[in-house]
Amino acid sequence: MESRVVRRYARALFELAADENKLESVGEDLKQIQQMIAGSEELVEFLESPVIQTSDKKNFVREFLKNRIDSLTYNFIFFLLDKKREEYLPGIIGYFLKLLDESRGILRGQLISAHELTDEQLSSLKKQLDRYSGQDVVLEQQVDSGLLGGFIVRIGDTVIDTSIRNQLNKLRETMVSPG
Repeated sequence: MESRVVRRYARALFELAADENKLESVGEDLKQIQQMIAGSEELVEFLESPVIQTSDKKNFVREFLKNRIDSLTYNFIFFLLDKKREEYLPGIIGYFLKLLDESRGILRGQLISAHELTDEQLSSLKKQLDRYSGQDVVLEQQVDSGLLGGFIVRIGDTVIDTSIRNQLNKLRETMVSPG
């Protein structure tokens, strides 16, 4: 669950970006920064280190991001640095992107299957999920051969488990339980 600080800053950035018609560019900037953070533990340690001066962190941001991201995103990162809130950046990015998805009517989920689904299978499943949710569902696909067959879909708090492993577990419970 996101902290109040994360939600407050993400919502403020989202509203500011919406007011300035920059939701798309700020969203793309944040995805780019999210990838940078995910790809470098050293970057996270640098940004979150209380030992490193804010001016050094600003110089780093200036050198690597100055002309690569929108001025709103750039100034927001500087604002976080000034407020000593940089450790919240990954959470703020995640919550901002969640707000962006909600504003677009997009629902993100995870699809875990025993093997890679074909484009036709994915399309059919997506249509059913879109109809069920009333939103545009975007699935991140993962393969888990331990499922034996079928799939599991996780969207928010909802889990749809049609895996053979789950069906076998239910059968075992039925056979073992008295009654």
